[in-house]
Amino acid sequence: MLHALIPVKSLDAAKTRLATVLDARQRRDLALAMLADVLAALAGSPFVAGVTVVSRDGAALALAGEYGAGILPDTTPNLNAALTHGAHMLAAGGVTSLLVLPADLPLLAAPDIALLVGALGPAPAAVLAPARDGGTNALVVSPADALPFLFGHGSLPAHLAAARESGVAARLVRSRGLELDIDLPDDLLELACASGGTAAQRLVRRLVLAEQAACA
Repeated sequence: MLHALIPVKSLDAAKTRLATVLDARQRRDLALAMLADVLAALAGSPFVAGVTVVSRDGAALALAGEYGAGILPDTTPNLNAALTHGAHMLAAGGVTSLLVLPADLPLLAAPDIALLVGALGPAPAAVLAPARDGGTNALVVSPADALPFLFGHGSLPAHLAAARESGVAARLVRSRGLELDIDLPDDLLELACASGGTAAQRLVRRLVLAEQAACA
């Protein structure tokens, strides 16, 4: 059984590197729109048996409930501790394979999830989707507690090293839906100009393209 676990930080502190182009309310709205896109993609995948959002933000947990996802209030000190706590709870409940996704992948779609699942070998195994900055934008592990969670700067090589040390067979997969996360102003324009009409794209097109040159 594959279960998805999505960590969401406080929306009041979301996407601070976009503060030069978006105000606090706009950044909060964008974070919620991207979370909705991720939840919608997961809901559309036949490979995902369940979804849990771990957060201390009430609006994020409320949105998760609207999509039928489980909610796990976060009382841990940091992201990796929250994921570890969530993974242990899910494993105790019978989850055998875990998909960890950030909440800022606005182009994520069901085929991206199928790509991750299709690359997963026999346990113990892991599949990782690299981020552009050397981080990890998706992690599938089987069993659910096969690897420590090492998200943050340089997490991709850290996860790969942990897999080697633990005897976990790890594979990499790449797709645009898994690659494009939103951290910098240029990411907003790329999102706006990409094909599709996700909730985040519709919002960004209203916020960004009204003030910048149209897409080429």
